[in-house]
Amino acid sequence: MHILVTNDDGPPSPQSSPYISTFVSALHLAGHTTTVVVPSSQKSWIGKAHIAHTTATTRSKPFKTDIFNASSADQHPEDWILVDGTPATCTQLGLGYYKPGEKWGEGFDLVVSGPNYGRNSTSVFALSSGTLGGAMEAVTCKKKAIALSFAFNSREHNPADIMAASKASVTIIEKLMASWPKDVEIFSINVPLGSEHLREGATPQVEFTKLLSNTWHSGPCFQEMKGEFFDEESDGADEREHEIRENEENAQRRGGDGKEEGDKEPKQERPNKRVRKFKWAPVFKDIADSVEKAGPGYDGWALTQGVISITPLRAAFEQVRLADAELEGLKFF
Repeated sequence: MHILVTNDDGPPSPQSSPYISTFVSALHLAGHTTTVVVPSSQKSWIGKAHIAHTTATTRSKPFKTDIFNASSADQHPEDWILVDGTPATCTQLGLGYYKPGEKWGEGFDLVVSGPNYGRNSTSVFALSSGTLGGAMEAVTCKKKAIALSFAFNSREHNPADIMAASKASVTIIEKLMASWPKDVEIFSINVPLGSEHLREGATPQVEFTKLLSNTWHSGPCFQEMKGEFFDEESDGADEREHEIRENEENAQRRGGDGKEEGDKEPKQERPNKRVRKFKWAPVFKDIADSVEKAGPGYDGWALTQGVISITPLRAAFEQVRLADAELEGLKFF
């Protein structure tokens, strides 16, 4: 096959994108051809976004991908395309401008987005995942797609575990492509990195699962940074409105202090206009709790058992059909 590979973690990096080189090497080892188009930097949690009204710039850079060869002399660099855009933009540009054929998307058999640095199980992750976003964009371009994620419990990765996960992923991708169900547009595959079922001599365990629908329930995914505020200078209408309202409040507080109600306090006595800051701090225990509560049959649960999860999906919002009785209660005018 000729496979377009993208991701949301960017080019190879021990800190943010440690899997893609090994995976591409595994595809080559199995006889497949790849075109790699990835963001030039980390773009996680961005979903299927495009940054509208901007210009995307691409550049090619050689990466060594024959990492399974014992001799470094046998390794040869392959040009990858780096895009200063989102995973969905990478998919669009890959299909449109780096295609093997003459026409739009011609020559590609499949788009694989990943392997993601971490799991994309349950709806909370999937709905925001740039990995899923790159795959969904492929579907809107009439291509089959796979979103591949490697779930880990430790960042101290054993290279052999990454190789085992990559090889197992390639085998699964080949089998899915050989008998792709007609109603499926995307397969979301989550591989438990370091599972005992992926050790040498073991047989990988695979389960078709459902996407667990879950929510954040402990609070927002952002934590306020206390004390982080500063003056914001502005002479616009909103600032004047602020001063007007402040004067009114000051007058009410002063009561009978002898000053007229419309007097304006000296500017230096005004409280600062505060700019509040919030850092990204999700309560991931919410996800773990939902997985434990849901039990078997769901993607998150399979990973806790060291099993590869395959979830068939469609790249569309689920349409809800309302019953006649419900429609009767929705008379608007």
